Amino acid sequence: MGLVTRKQAGKLKAVKYQDPDTDDDAQMVDALQSPASPEEEDVKLPPVKRPRHIHSTEDENASHSPEPDSNEEDYETSHGKKRKRKTKANGKSKAKGKVKAHLDTFFDKLPLEVVYTIFSYLHPSDLLRLARTNHMLRSHLMSKSSTSIWREAREEVDPPVPDCPPDQSEPQWAYLLFTRDCSTCFRTNIPSVDWFHRLRLCSNCNRAGVNLIFGPRVKKRFHGIPDTDMLLDLLPYSNTGSSWNGKYYRIKDVEEIGVEWTALKKKGNASEILGFKERKEAETKEIMTNGAFCKAWERDANILKRQEARNTKEARKNEIFKRLEALGHDARDVRDWKVAGSHLVNSTTPLSEYRWKILQPKLEILVAHAKANRLRVERLRIIGQREDIARQLIKAYYESEDMLNTIRPSPEDVFKLEEFQAVIQLPNEATVTVASFEAATDALPRAVAAATEEIQRRLLKSMVDRGATNVQSPVDVSDGRKLELATSIFLCRTHITAWPVCGAYDLNNHKCYTAYYGPSLGSCLQYNHDASIFVSKLLKAADLDPKTTGEEMDQLDLRFYCHENLSESGVRLAMSWKSAVSRITDGGMQVHFDADHFDPSP
Repeated sequence: MGLVTRKQAGKLKAVKYQDPDTDDDAQMVDALQSPASPEEEDVKLPPVKRPRHIHSTEDENASHSPEPDSNEEDYETSHGKKRKRKTKANGKSKAKGKVKAHLDTFFDKLPLEVVYTIFSYLHPSDLLRLARTNHMLRSHLMSKSSTSIWREAREEVDPPVPDCPPDQSEPQWAYLLFTRDCSTCFRTNIPSVDWFHRLRLCSNCNRAGVNLIFGPRVKKRFHGIPDTDMLLDLLPYSNTGSSWNGKYYRIKDVEEIGVEWTALKKKGNASEILGFKERKEAETKEIMTNGAFCKAWERDANILKRQEARNTKEARKNEIFKRLEALGHDARDVRDWKVAGSHLVNSTTPLSEYRWKILQPKLEILVAHAKANRLRVERLRIIGQREDIARQLIKAYYESEDMLNTIRPSPEDVFKLEEFQAVIQLPNEATVTVASFEAATDALPRAVAAATEEIQRRLLKSMVDRGATNVQSPVDVSDGRKLELATSIFLCRTHITAWPVCGAYDLNNHKCYTAYYGPSLGSCLQYNHDASIFVSKLLKAADLDPKTTGEEMDQLDLRFYCHENLSESGVRLAMSWKSAVSRITDGGMQVHFDADHFDPSP
């Protein structure tokens, strides 16, 4: 049984090409098939990376082996020998050939004017990509005959771009404007352009000595070129090098003008030298003027681009807010700073249905967190307003005659009572006024008494723990009157100044206690046994009863002086009993002077 191919069976249609010798297609076919001359190739685009094709050894051997005759082919087929599998490289080459055949057919069928019209509607960046497709399109688009295609494509760009300068071809100008590749090493994403040298350089290529050279260093590097100072005045320069305030020249321009100037100097023709200078001055002036114009255009284009980006971002944000509100979310939560400031919202990419499906679940999580935070803040604000009402009621109660000389707990301690919490913790929708605390106000005397007893226990326990001998353990509230004694000295652990706290008046007016959100009364105070012994000796020196209260000592207003502690002028310092206690303490804990050195002033 013989092998019959699909082509022999008539199942594979052969590609038929039209006659290329038509009136409209002859020039196009010649331009596409004939290689471009060196004069026509104006631009050297960066090389395109092509995949390497790995050919198997069997294919190489098969390519050099002679073709078998029909008898051998029939013999191998009849004996059941398998056909060789096509390699991947062979398949790619055939696919490439098919694409080329289709392109040939496409250009054969279309007139040249139609091809020009199609190309002119493309963006210049698309023309650059098209020129990298294959050698046929590259040779055509890089030729001078296609200048009109590039010019028409550039003129259709919105916003408009600067015209191509005379020293640049249209493809070169398009490559500089619409790509972000380095002009030397082809590194990508290079934003800045040196418009005076028509270069886009990366940080490595922009260093002095690679492509550009600093003006004062030209004479040292090109010492063989005469009159370098005069020649530099004939060349364009920029300030985009490593030194912002210096003039940088392109090394290639210096070399070219040096060769031309050396040749003119050897001839010695004065008219040619004068014409050379005038021509270079005119060229440099035109380049510098065009460079300044392009630089201003780039600045304005960047401003316009940023404005368009802001408009796009704002439109995207408003659209997201609108969609989230349509889903039933509160506008306050949707416009929360955590949602509005998220990278999901602040983006210059327009919002599409596909992106919305991806962003919606993530945004709803952010909105839920914003809602929880808003409700928490609102709850704290409402509770604070209700606590302010309760605080005013408690302060009004403390101003009564019965509470003036007793230890008063802080309002924060009173807030913990069940009667107050029942009103304070009402839902946010409930309206709370002074009348709402009527039941809590009735229970206020009992609550204050209970809180006062707790404060007394805390202070008495501190006295027992730190060596007081006039208080017994376990602590009994009946010993609360001993807190009024002058020997019951407490010092604050949170203040550096060791001013003694003694009695109900000092406790109620202590700095920590009077703070708006200060600690509970007595929690920052600590009994000082050494200071208590010192006061006992002061009472003995003043011939007073050891059970004298602190209030009585304040009323007596005695003055004490120290034999050893003198002022700078040598005068003994007279002080009150609390000042004496404060003076002998350091940080409220250590005693420096013995009380025997203190005597009441005469």
